[in-house]
Amino acid sequence: MKTNTPKVNQRHAAVELLKAVAETIREVKEAPSGAIFAALMTVGVSHATYVACVDTLKRAKLVKESNHLLTWIGPKN
Repeated sequence: MKTNTPKVNQRHAAVELLKAVAETIREVKEAPSGAIFAALMTVGVSHATYVACVDTLKRAKLVKESNHLLTWIGPKN
């Protein structure tokens, strides 16, 4: 069975993006959403992908968003 298919690569990239955004917010406690998106745009992340990522973190109760400020509410470590 071939494991290096485009869908597997896309899923892996999505998980890595989710982890990177979560870790960034966790490290700094809170960050403007636009600043994170601007940084991710430089490596080709689309707005739709970024919004989906933030929505996933909010649904997981790891991040809250108020006035475009993302705040870490997940575990402390």
